[in-house]
Amino acid sequence: MRPVSRVEPATTRTATSSEQRTLPRRAYDLYREVGARRVLAAGLEQALTALPYSEPIRARAHEHVHHRAGAHDGQNPILTAGAVDDYGRCQYLADPFFLASDEAWHLFVEVYNPNRDPDAVIGHAISTDRGDSWSYTGVVLDPGHHVSFPYVFEHAGAYHMIIESGGRGGTPRTVDRYEATAFPHEWHRAETLCTVERNGGDTVAFEWDGRWWLAGGDSTAGLHLHSSERLVDGEWQPHPDNPVVDRGRLASRPGGRPVVCPDRILFFFQDCVRTYGAAVRAYEITTLTPTAYEDRPVATEPVLDGQGRRGWRSGRMHHVDAQLVDGEWVVIADGDSAGGTLFGSRWSIGLSRGLTNQCSHPRLRFARPGKSVQYPVTTARVVTCVLLLGRRSPSDAQAEIAARKSPTSTNPASADRTSHTAPPSPTIATKVTGSTMYSSNE
Repeated sequence: MRPVSRVEPATTRTATSSEQRTLPRRAYDLYREVGARRVLAAGLEQALTALPYSEPIRARAHEHVHHRAGAHDGQNPILTAGAVDDYGRCQYLADPFFLASDEAWHLFVEVYNPNRDPDAVIGHAISTDRGDSWSYTGVVLDPGHHVSFPYVFEHAGAYHMIIESGGRGGTPRTVDRYEATAFPHEWHRAETLCTVERNGGDTVAFEWDGRWWLAGGDSTAGLHLHSSERLVDGEWQPHPDNPVVDRGRLASRPGGRPVVCPDRILFFFQDCVRTYGAAVRAYEITTLTPTAYEDRPVATEPVLDGQGRRGWRSGRMHHVDAQLVDGEWVVIADGDSAGGTLFGSRWSIGLSRGLTNQCSHPRLRFARPGKSVQYPVTTARVVTCVLLLGRRSPSDAQAEIAARKSPTSTNPASADRTSHTAPPSPTIATKVTGSTMYSSNE
């Protein structure tokens, strides 16, 4: 039984005349910044959260509206908070990363329960039939504080997980490397790779041009890079141009596993312009050295975003892990259903597969594995971006960014639908080795 925290009696204080005069102005400034709808929605959500026993009611209502009750037998979503049986009544699962082997596929996710301390830990699920069905096996990492974004990969015969820790109360965050002692259920903290500012955001690691790179950030701090000649026991140096990316809410925070090829890097960013975690955008890193960094958008539309009025991903999508497994693309992403004001955040995990390396169709569909399409993602181009980097010219991409920043801009998505150019035939064949995706023209 959890100990009951002692609640100290509240003290009252009369606001000064200067504070009273500023309250209307502060409310007006908030209204001008976020709009009346979001102000009212925030107030309604706060009221619902304060109601006793509201969480079970909201969860049941959410299942009814979005048709997510029942067993998960391979139909999207492949994993929801309802599968968690060892961390109380969880609210959502998010930030999925997976590893595929001949014996099984392993999925690592953030398990979030606001009524636990810590409120977020790392959980694991397994599939022994190539993603057709998944079984939640339990929490595998609980260091005693909030952890998320379990960036897991294999390198030099060992399994590693990059976790960002700390950040509460203004303390610096540490980017820690965990190593599996008994994969996938037992991990120990091997070392702290670097310390970043409080708004460090999610962090990914990859090898490029003879060096290892850490990339982490968010819409406030921008994207920060550190590099080292080796992953284990390395001397991580900050990039002199940090933050190398400062696009604000448009594309500054990592949104999943980068796809690394010998001559190019595809990097996913969260698009938080409309709201946090609304969509995922793809950028190509064109220059990456210890002294220089450049990137450009691959497509003018998000590669993933919320679709429809009901369903597991009808509200937002903010994370993707795309890998080529035995000649077939497997894309795992998270999605949040619409109606967050009433239901709260309800992130869950979905899987798409079936596209091969020779596919050039500019649509990716989330479907029941091996069966008919059920959840079409009409604006998603994850696989196409992987295969056809550089489909759009840099000038078009920069113009789209400028249009998004302009208050009088038109919707870039509608413009993109009328300006498609025929993509070239893909010639790159890729294979997955550890956390890096290599390509060849064999």
